[in-house]
Formats: sequence, C-alpha cells, structure tokens
Amino acid sequence: MPRNQFQRMIFALITVIITVHGYVFYSLYVINGATLMEVNGADSVLHAISA
Repeated sequence: MPRNQFQRMIFALITVIITVHGYVFYSLYVINGATLMEVNGADSVLHAISA
C-alpha cells in the first residue's frame, strides 16, 4: 500500500484510469455491442468500433 502522499496520488490516478477504461470497454462491448454491430453491419464488436 502507498506510504506517502506521492504514492497515494499515483495509486489514486491508476485506480481512476483502470476504472474509467473498464467502464468504457464494458459499455461498448457488453451493453452496446449488439447495437454497434447492427448499425455498422459488422460481424464483431471490434470491427464495428473500427467502422
């Protein structure tokens, strides 16, 4: 665990970055994946995001 102020700030920043990326990927792939594929006519979510 972080021992000083600098380490706590870095730990918090990394935690926020991981959380935000997790939410965005979950939102794109799990919740909106089928809609993205349907709208773009793609066969996978990755191709739909690229399109």
